[in-house]
Amino acid sequence: MMFLNINSRGLPKGIQVGTDSKSLVLEVDGDMANVKCYGSKVPLHKIEVWGCGGHDVKQAQTHQRQWEKKEVEKQAQRKLQLESWSDTPDRQLLEMGGVRTTYSECLKNSDSD
Repeated sequence: MMFLNINSRGLPKGIQVGTDSKSLVLEVDGDMANVKCYGSKVPLHKIEVWGCGGHDVKQAQTHQRQWEKKEVEKQAQRKLQLESWSDTPDRQLLEMGGVRTTYSECLKNSDSD
């Protein structure tokens, strides 16, 4: 069993290898600074990662990365079609949560007085 945790709060962060969660052989902590092998803790100086797969897997990975890059560029160029800040769902959610979003409107009203 190999387990990687970078988000869950209830579990130890890092990489764990063993037959099950109770009998771990190798543990790398969440900040990748230390490694524990059969209970002996030592600092981690280098890590080397190898990937296994054929030429088809590499092509699929390259294709996926190109597609993701195009999608990011498309989303960055997309313009929001909103009339004003008062129409946005973000503002409505903030106001439902008790956050005051009308500071600029108060300033506009005091300037016109």
